Amino acid sequence: MVCSGTAITIGADSITLDGAGHRITGDTTGGGIENSGYNYVTVKNCIVTNFNHGILFSSCSHSTVDSNTVSLNVGAGNAGGGGILFPGGSNNSLTNNTVNSNLSGGIFVSSSFSNLTSNTANSNPGIGIDIEGSNNVITSNTANSGGNAGLKIGGGHNNVFTANTANFNGVGIFLYASDSNTLNSNNASSNNGYGIWLFFSNSNIITGNTVNSNITTGSNGYTGLNGDGIFLFFDSSNNIVGGTTPGAGNTIAFNGHNGVQVVEGQGATGNTITQNSIFSNALLGIDLGGDGVTPNDPCDADNNGHDNQNYPVLYFVSSSGGMTTIIGALNSTPSTSFTIEFFSNDVGDPSTFGEGQTFIGSKPVTTGADCNVTFIAVFPVTVLASQVVTMTATNSSGTTSEFSSWVPSPPPPPTNVNQCKNGGWQTLFRTNGTQFKNQGDCIQYVNTGK
Repeated sequence: MVCSGTAITIGADSITLDGAGHRITGDTTGGGIENSGYNYVTVKNCIVTNFNHGILFSSCSHSTVDSNTVSLNVGAGNAGGGGILFPGGSNNSLTNNTVNSNLSGGIFVSSSFSNLTSNTANSNPGIGIDIEGSNNVITSNTANSGGNAGLKIGGGHNNVFTANTANFNGVGIFLYASDSNTLNSNNASSNNGYGIWLFFSNSNIITGNTVNSNITTGSNGYTGLNGDGIFLFFDSSNNIVGGTTPGAGNTIAFNGHNGVQVVEGQGATGNTITQNSIFSNALLGIDLGGDGVTPNDPCDADNNGHDNQNYPVLYFVSSSGGMTTIIGALNSTPSTSFTIEFFSNDVGDPSTFGEGQTFIGSKPVTTGADCNVTFIAVFPVTVLASQVVTMTATNSSGTTSEFSSWVPSPPPPPTNVNQCKNGGWQTLFRTNGTQFKNQGDCIQYVNTGK
């Protein structure tokens, strides 16, 4: 039997509709199951196909949609058509639903304080799972093979996305004008554009995600996208990519463009990129401004897209006996505190400006009034002779630089004896690149050139 218009309308609170696996088929008009404003309603075990929209709960709260199959619904627009729609309301639960191949999208939720768990929203030409509400928890859902974004947050805040999969879409996970959300342990890989895209979105936390092999090969539902792993765009600020606790770092590898790109506008500042594993991307590990390697400038005076924070300069690496010593320098804003992070890499990037495959450790430093600081860091790790070392610098406002070059640069030799004192000799070199043995050796070099 084929229904014309809406098939089932909920008309009271505290109703349970158990379809027991039966099918409701429409003629592309109306809705399969509709509920407008009634609360504590449960709809489960229904098969709903070929309506304008499959299941629509408008301004409903404390309701549950569980273990339904909703497919081939043909309506357009988020709240007007698609698979399962929850415009408005709060404290709802969507669990174990299969919502595939709906024309405008799979699941749309603008309610708050709701849970979406273990739903599958695949092969929807629009958005797989679209969240426009706040304070929702989205866990262990799958949104693959869509023509647009797998998972989207549009104007939603304080949502938590954990252990979701968004692969083979136009974009894996898309945040638009959305603040203070957490993306943790999701997989956003093999998408035909960006793995994770933040557009005008601030103060989000992106930790423990796998963002691999996003490579543009054709149409992806947007214009001008490329294969960045994570793209922070249009004044997206104060976001954290990675973290300092175990497991907080993201794996960002094999993408068709940059690992992480930050671009557009002087407001794109305070984005911290920390302790991730970034490697084997086609271009840079981190690109500030979308223009390739950004040269350092004296005292970091520029203020363009992510402040163009200067990167450190590598002087020396030595590894033996299970210990690795790294000497480098940073020229940046005067009298400012920074965190230098160190990484080893199996392969040096062809640009000579590296990525950051394996986090080694970090060291706090402070520039002097002359904008400079030279540092020596020792870590209980082994860096193989075949590996290379790179660094980043993060300032006290949380802005992270691009990766340093993995090719050591000749450091300037000491020019006065005061540079040799108080342990300074340990970070200084002769013009031939050899280190000093002690303070006296350094002072002798300044005085005699030998």
